[in-house]
Amino acid sequence: MNDLKPEANVEILLFNWLKNYGVYVKDIYFNRKNTVTANIFTTTGVAKKPDFIIKINRGYGEEYIAIEIKDNSKSSQVYDSNKIIEYYDNYRTKKTTYYINNESIKIKYFLVATQGSPNAKLLNDNMEKEIINNMFDLGGHKKGMVNFGNEPELEWNASSQFLRNLFSLFKKYRKDNGLKESGGPAIGILTSEIKKIIIDKDTSIYESSKYPFMFIMNYNNYNPDYKAKWGCRFWIL
Repeated sequence: MNDLKPEANVEILLFNWLKNYGVYVKDIYFNRKNTVTANIFTTTGVAKKPDFIIKINRGYGEEYIAIEIKDNSKSSQVYDSNKIIEYYDNYRTKKTTYYINNESIKIKYFLVATQGSPNAKLLNDNMEKEIINNMFDLGGHKKGMVNFGNEPELEWNASSQFLRNLFSLFKKYRKDNGLKESGGPAIGILTSEIKKIIIDKDTSIYESSKYPFMFIMNYNNYNPDYKAKWGCRFWIL
């Protein structure tokens, strides 16, 4: 019998997904004791904290991702995850410090996730009714971002709207706090990549890849040949 709260079940689902399919995932830390006996991270200062810390290494050294996990059975619970910006602010202003094995760590990314993340859906099936194709963007901006691998070609509409709202809130936060030039950690969602599978000339279906991705607003200052600035990135984990 499963006596866990719905959000705890979501945590276990995501833990198993990330462990099994995360290409660059090295470890996953919970914010408390857990049924999968995963390691734990701790904090000092303001006690509010996300659910997971993920350690990754994409070939540029170890990096840490803070993840706020929500049960998407009620859409309001997902929209409440906008408080990820509060966690972000507490970290940036040093009101909260994160530790693993009693050593402080630097958080590079702050993400929102739900049980729909493995299917590229942050919201539930009642909300996710439509696939949008960024290659058909009339202005051409999104098409260019897709071609450079900075945005996914396909997105579920409700998830896309949620993320763009989060990006909008984050843009205001950056402006209010003078982060245009100084940069900071990224914000975004934990998701997957949607693939269009052609069955025959009249039939096609959409499936998500089994691999986790993060779709983020990132401060891009790693190429000395280009001016450092904020922009979208869609990276496999």
